[in-house]
Amino acid sequence: MNSLLATKINDFMELYCNTWAFSGSILVAKNGETIIKKGYGKASIEHNVPNTSQTKFRICSITKQFTAMSVMMLQEKGLLDVNDSIANYFPELHQFDKRITIHHLLTHTSGLQYLFRESFQILYSKSKHKHEDMFDFFKDKPLLCEPGEKWNYSNFGYYILACIIEKVSGVSYDEFLKKNIFEPLNMKNTGNERYKVIVPGLANGYYLNDNDLIHNDYVNMDATLGAGDIYSTVEDMLLWDRALYNGDLVSKNTLDTIFTPYANSGERGTEDNDYGYGWFIDKMYGRNRIGHDGGGLGATTEFHRYVDEEVSIVVLSNYGFTAVWRIANILAAIVFQEEYRFPNRPLEYSLDPKIYEEYMGVYKVDGAKLTVGRDKEKMFFILDDEYIIPMYPISETKFHHTWIDESYDFYKDENGEMYFWGAKKQ
Repeated sequence: MNSLLATKINDFMELYCNTWAFSGSILVAKNGETIIKKGYGKASIEHNVPNTSQTKFRICSITKQFTAMSVMMLQEKGLLDVNDSIANYFPELHQFDKRITIHHLLTHTSGLQYLFRESFQILYSKSKHKHEDMFDFFKDKPLLCEPGEKWNYSNFGYYILACIIEKVSGVSYDEFLKKNIFEPLNMKNTGNERYKVIVPGLANGYYLNDNDLIHNDYVNMDATLGAGDIYSTVEDMLLWDRALYNGDLVSKNTLDTIFTPYANSGERGTEDNDYGYGWFIDKMYGRNRIGHDGGGLGATTEFHRYVDEEVSIVVLSNYGFTAVWRIANILAAIVFQEEYRFPNRPLEYSLDPKIYEEYMGVYKVDGAKLTVGRDKEKMFFILDDEYIIPMYPISETKFHHTWIDESYDFYKDENGEMYFWGAKKQ
């Protein structure tokens, strides 16, 4: 263990936690050897339980890489083919476009809609959940594009993949993962979160409202099957990471197929950010990186693998708003001795009152509603008529949250339409 490097990483994390809100656990490793693993903040604020390297967190969309691996394990056994139409597996469901293949689902190129959109909250919080509920919810939704035409992130697509795994294997999605991935890799603290099932050591999820931390809304994780229902620890994620280097689960040819870039995602503002089977594939600091993020459900997560250097970075948080992507990137910069700028608190900008008036109003995108307002000198927006997000100007067009590491932009398109945080003013 590199004690000097561990000290530098911990010094950064301590400073970050003293500057911004963070609660979670991190792990940094090289060649399978842990440099640092440590928890910060509380797994339970109510009971004063600290986060540790063994605290379990919802990993959210990092789940997708386990779903993709399961599909490829079944393909290696000759039980399915990624070029199969998904209609082959659901002959009774006529709503599935026969042109959509398993490959399209894996790469988010199916054209199927996302998942968490307007009115989904009803299904999302429903106590009893069946596959038919999800299929019925999406059966009348039009495709966002022709299958294979372009990249559109779809949690529903990965839900369908989990259903295909169940049909082909003859066991539940949970059981397949347990017997074929978690148990063989000794991932004893990893599993699928299910309705009413107690998970010892699972961190509580928190969100924010104005200047307060609050409980995350109730979530029936059954509705995130295959897309975001796994919990894990930073230590278990390192076991998973090593198996991907060692070929413990599938052949090298299959791993190469998983990590092949198939579609440009346009995520994170980089042109070279592609998507394989359950993984983003890009570069950072000029180094090849594969990974995935996750968010929502009272958690934010990042898992990055710098595959040429065999450097692995895991950041799991039980705050549903933390900029864990920035933390993960800076941890990599420290390891690689790259320059980075610490995200200090920006100075307030003196904004013309007339501009405040132009910004205020209601903005909408994908079923989400943002109401921008001002109370005396305090600027804020209200998310979905519930969560108050306080902010202050740091330039004429950019605002910053008052106590978390997050900024928000106003801008106009070529037609003069005003946008805020990606949402259009109504």
